[in-house]
Amino acid sequence: MTIRCIHVNPGIAHEASGPSYSVPRLCEELGAIGVNIELWVSDRQPTKSYRIPVRWFPAVGPFAGRLGRSPELKRALIGSIGGIQILHNHSLWMMSNVYPGIVIRDTHCKLITSPRGTLSAWARQRGSFRKKLLLMFGQRHALRRATCLHATSEAEYFDIRAFGLKQPVAVIPNGFDLPQIERQSSKATTKKRLLFLGRVHPVKGLDQLVEAWIEIEKRLPDWELHIVGPGETEHIHRLQQQISSTPSIHMREAKYGDEKFSEYLQATAYILPSHSENFAMTVAEALAHQLPCIVSQGAPWSGLESRNCGWWIKNDKDSLGQTILKMAFTPPSELAAMGERGRTWIENDFGWRSISKKMLQVYLWMIDPGQNSDVLRFD
Repeated sequence: MTIRCIHVNPGIAHEASGPSYSVPRLCEELGAIGVNIELWVSDRQPTKSYRIPVRWFPAVGPFAGRLGRSPELKRALIGSIGGIQILHNHSLWMMSNVYPGIVIRDTHCKLITSPRGTLSAWARQRGSFRKKLLLMFGQRHALRRATCLHATSEAEYFDIRAFGLKQPVAVIPNGFDLPQIERQSSKATTKKRLLFLGRVHPVKGLDQLVEAWIEIEKRLPDWELHIVGPGETEHIHRLQQQISSTPSIHMREAKYGDEKFSEYLQATAYILPSHSENFAMTVAEALAHQLPCIVSQGAPWSGLESRNCGWWIKNDKDSLGQTILKMAFTPPSELAAMGERGRTWIENDFGWRSISKKMLQVYLWMIDPGQNSDVLRFD
């Protein structure tokens, strides 16, 4: 049986955002194993080409970028819903995420929703007034009408349950394309680099990281901290003021494509001090580049410690400072071994073909609950 499926995602044009990579790649891999699939987006027009059909429905009206209202998208979903078996919604808190719950009513189509981190306590507090309004005007019903939900980590599974949703949950991580790397020729600096790469946003906890670094920098004469990524102008300005008298901290604008991966190749280790993450694609990227990682417990990477390829720590200034020092004084040979173990982990557990087959199992179960799927949680 060929499954026909539409994925709805607010946007994929912002390359620094994890879903802008993971959602199209999931669609492409599902298409490669036989799913008849389209990806529909309602934010900015896509800037890349993909191996699956992508349709763009621009948001209109007041606060278009914040609300994602697109009557054109809603009409298109109504017109297509009778010819598909699965409607897969990604993210929440935009009208484009409400429409799927409206259009499946009284149809045979099944809805699966991937919150993509939007149900964490931290995420729900940001812009809480807008989110309360959306809950009243359809988002709660859209969530409850889902046949099942998709979590990319155990932490997100618990966020879903804490929100009161009782449906089965498929726990399937994001996949990853492993880069080809040559670590031996990658260092373009005489100093060792601790890298943060991603959105420069309050959720990332960079203010605490900078405070921790300033306190310990005199003990790290051979190290630099590099903060690379796009962000909110006001937040970037505050961080720039914070680091103005600290020459060992460098901030640079967003890098994409080969320039982005060059940042990983020039780094010695990676750090992510976030308050809240549902997956944190940059951690997977760093591990795939053989970088040991320091990651806060706001991100679901406890495996860093069980697999001995990094540190999973409390998200406070003292823990950050102490762990950075511990990492910096770890022998280079052991840091290299940690990096190798991290890449092996990513290669074994996060390959896209394996991820897409797990998602296909979930789709088949949604259509026929007699099918087995070992990734579904019913508790």
